[in-house]
Amino acid sequence: MTQAQTAKTAQPKEAPEPPAYDKAEVQPSEETWVPGTEPQPGQLVKIHVLEDGLTAFGKVWYRGQEIELQVGSKDWQDTLDPKTGKSWIDATPAEAAKRMRGTRYWDHGPWPFEDWEDPKAKKAENERRRRSGLQPSRP
Repeated sequence: MTQAQTAKTAQPKEAPEPPAYDKAEVQPSEETWVPGTEPQPGQLVKIHVLEDGLTAFGKVWYRGQEIELQVGSKDWQDTLDPKTGKSWIDATPAEAAKRMRGTRYWDHGPWPFEDWEDPKAKKAENERRRRSGLQPSRP
């Protein structure tokens, strides 16, 4: 058997399952996660986008947009690294820049500058929050 044939028949390694969580354990909580601490089920995590082009949760995010997740939700599970079980949102600024090849696309907390409104983006974000079981951000 040639090396090319061997490569075609080799089976890829299966990624380990992300850590399991009990859906009953994930209850809405107004407690906000503090960077540098271990995220607990039910805590709210908010990040803001620093650079256009962050892709997460099936969409492209732009500078100034905020993303809020609940620890343990489906969206949160999507942020977990299958090898380590650690969320990319839990990364330090240096780890985040390394992961994104030198560009920091996001930072922890709400957008620190003047708020802006984009009706289409707001509608899409409220729909994403509804699917995740969170309340809409603003009416």
